[in-house]
Amino acid sequence: RQHYNVITLSADDPTTPAPVLEQAMKAGIKVISFDSDVLPAARNFFIQDTAYNTIAQGVIDATAKAAGPDAQVAIMSSTPDATIQLAWISAMKQYIAKKYPKMKIVTIGYGQSNQATSLTQAEDIIHSHPGVKAILPIDGAAVVGTAQAVSALHETGKISVIGIGDPAPNQRYFANGSLQALFLWDEVKQGELVMYVAKLAYENKLVAGKSFTCPLGTF
Repeated sequence: RQHYNVITLSADDPTTPAPVLEQAMKAGIKVISFDSDVLPAARNFFIQDTAYNTIAQGVIDATAKAAGPDAQVAIMSSTPDATIQLAWISAMKQYIAKKYPKMKIVTIGYGQSNQATSLTQAEDIIHSHPGVKAILPIDGAAVVGTAQAVSALHETGKISVIGIGDPAPNQRYFANGSLQALFLWDEVKQGELVMYVAKLAYENKLVAGKSFTCPLGTF
C-alpha cells in the first residue's frame, strides 16, 4: 500500500506470507527472501546464507566431541514449518547417519521463537528424556531458553548445549557453562548482500541462472 520498490524478508514459514507477496509482485514490487525462504512463486530471488550441510556438520561434529559419538540428542527448533531449520535438521540427520550411526535424535522441541516457550520446551525434553546428553537449539530464542533450562535444572556439565545462533548476546551462558558452542554466518555481510540484491533487482540487473558482482564479490 505504501508503494515500496522492494520487500525483503526471512519467513517463519513458507506459505503464510505467499499470497500477499504474490500481490506485491503483480504490482511491480520486487520480493527478495533471505535466510528462510518462502514459496518460490512468491519471490523473485532467494539468498541462501549458508551451505546447509556445512553448518549442520559443524554442529554435529561439536556435539560428538562434547557428548560422545553415541549420544542421545534433542533438537530445539522454532516451528515445524521454518524453512531453513527444516533444511538444517535434514542435513543433520543425513550427516549423523553417515558419520555417527550410533548417535540418536530422540525428539524435536518447538519454542515458537519465544524464550519462555523455548525454556518450557527444553525443560520438558530434559524431564521426558533423561538419557539426553546434548540439546541442539537452532533458533535464537531457543538458544537462550535451552541454556536457561539446563542451568535451572542443574544439568550444567551433564547436558551439552550446542546450536546455531549469535554468540555475542549469549556470553553469560558460555560463562556459566550451560552453553558450549554456537555457529553463525557473517550477519553483517548478509545484511549488506540483501541490500545489494534488493538494489540490483529493482534495477532489473539480476538474471536467473547467471552470476552478478557487487562490492562483496561475485555470486
